[in-house]
Amino acid sequence: MSIKEKINKCVKILDICKESDIQVKPYSTGKFTHRCKCPSKDHKSGSERTDSLYINAPNNNFYCFGCGEGSKAIDFYMICNDKSFSEALSD
Repeated sequence: MSIKEKINKCVKILDICKESDIQVKPYSTGKFTHRCKCPSKDHKSGSERTDSLYINAPNNNFYCFGCGEGSKAIDFYMICNDKSFSEALSD
């Protein structure tokens, strides 16, 4: 198992949201369980007004229908904190 897979198994996206003060709303349509505004600084220059990022909590993954970002917890952390993978590992 790779380091990325180990991190994604242990770190939950919803916990990252809480630590980053990202307001998450329950959502129960399709495979997604929550939604929020995309924290990516590249998404509408960081000024998104609508919830376009959807989270699947049981599978611990996400997808933003606005900018196309999506993957697992470590990637979400990197987006929230504007860090590279190696920078995120050092946190």
